[in-house]
Amino acid sequence: MGRTKRSRFGVAAATLGIAGLMALISAVPAGAAITSTRSPSELGAALGLASPVTGDFTTIPSGAGIEPHGVSLSALPGFPRGGATFPIFTTGDVQLADDANVNESSGVDLFGPNVRGDTDFDVSVLRLQVPVTPNDNCLSFEFRFLSEEFPEFVGTSFNDSFIAELRNSNWTTSGSTITAPNNFAFDEAGSEISINSVGETAVAPYRAIATTYDSATRIARASAPLTPADQAAGHVDLFLTIFDQGDGIYDSAAFVDNLVVDNRSSCAPGAHVLDPTDPQTSAGEPKVKSALSSGGEAVVSKKKKKKPKVTIPFASSEDNSTFFCRLAILGNSEATPYQQCVSPFKSKVKKGKTYQFDVVAIDGAGNPDPDPVSVTFKAKKKKKK
Repeated sequence: MGRTKRSRFGVAAATLGIAGLMALISAVPAGAAITSTRSPSELGAALGLASPVTGDFTTIPSGAGIEPHGVSLSALPGFPRGGATFPIFTTGDVQLADDANVNESSGVDLFGPNVRGDTDFDVSVLRLQVPVTPNDNCLSFEFRFLSEEFPEFVGTSFNDSFIAELRNSNWTTSGSTITAPNNFAFDEAGSEISINSVGETAVAPYRAIATTYDSATRIARASAPLTPADQAAGHVDLFLTIFDQGDGIYDSAAFVDNLVVDNRSSCAPGAHVLDPTDPQTSAGEPKVKSALSSGGEAVVSKKKKKKPKVTIPFASSEDNSTFFCRLAILGNSEATPYQQCVSPFKSKVKKGKTYQFDVVAIDGAGNPDPDPVSVTFKAKKKKKK
């Protein structure tokens, strides 16, 4: 079964070549700052490893100047889980990860060849040496898997995957089958994490909000027991793998953070969702200088020689929630990236323009509200009494 590549830049991607495509990508605004890197040290440090970090990529696509991995310097929904940064691993261009989702098939084919079988493409396998003390019995990290494969290729042979292994990496592909006996980031059916994952680790479109991807899992913690041999050696090798299956287009990604090695009473292998419950977002009552209602108007203050401003309060049903917002002239919302925000939202607006404001709550476990609040309003100069 063949697929036609449809990039977010349409015909331009086919006619401009790599150099022209990169120029276009660099011109697209993003909601967060992502630093592209293929440095195991930088990726490991963002994941939570103390310096110096020992590691290497056992395989990574050349990319022809396009980097599949990077470190996010600002927040995306649910991330970072600890610290100020987190690594992003993709099968395409990491710089697309935080773009607005304006295309059902955004991505870049890195033309990475088969590495472990006959259907894996654009393969990256990162090995990190993780320190272990004599008292440590468990290694774990938190992650979210995201993909452009949804919904067109659910249940097909195009099944991009994220795999985590300890000590050695031995996964393989054959046709539509992925065999990964050493994988400890598996779903309730024992399968690798992909768009075909089941149970609490199944993907859903709303969980990919504020990214370029079409679906994502909830945030889960993948855990694996450590052995006396690991304790005696003082370290263990962690292998993180992401790849396209079937072909190199329609990219996928893994946001990964909060790598922990510690002692626990229970360290059951597998990917376990942090929280299966979603929050609810609400818009509060208008402030004194604002009035807003769905399809109504926001009355905004205006000082001489200054643009009018709107103030919009909002809240979440769950404590410790964060929020992502976007404000755009009505009709332009889908092309506008979400950005992290706090209540009340304040922004300058143009008099006489109708706007749409969207806000979504993200709870402490990284779950977004399935139904973001959307408010439309028209800005007008406050009438004189």
